[in-house]
Amino acid sequence: MHGDETHTHLDASHLQDHRSISILQHLLRYDEVLLQCVLELQPRYLVNFLLTLCHLVSSAHRDLPVKGSATEVAQARLHLFAGTCSVLANGMKILGVTPVEKM
Repeated sequence: MHGDETHTHLDASHLQDHRSISILQHLLRYDEVLLQCVLELQPRYLVNFLLTLCHLVSSAHRDLPVKGSATEVAQARLHLFAGTCSVLANGMKILGVTPVEKM
């Protein structure tokens, strides 16, 4: 998240749907993917990881609205999407690609 935002407690119990869990499980592989890239000198592992993450988030974004959800659910989803955005941006920077800030 951004440095000027207030840190709030995240209640992960609001992320029990299959789409959120798929994203979280995929994010857990990030360190493993980076290590594999380094050991094999192959950036393709990171590219595949980021593409899969984009697909997971794209489908989740349609089914897991932040706006209009209960406050606790919205906060949990917002943290999930913000964390995913951070991983995508960092992965792109590692690959030498400048992430888009806004569209």
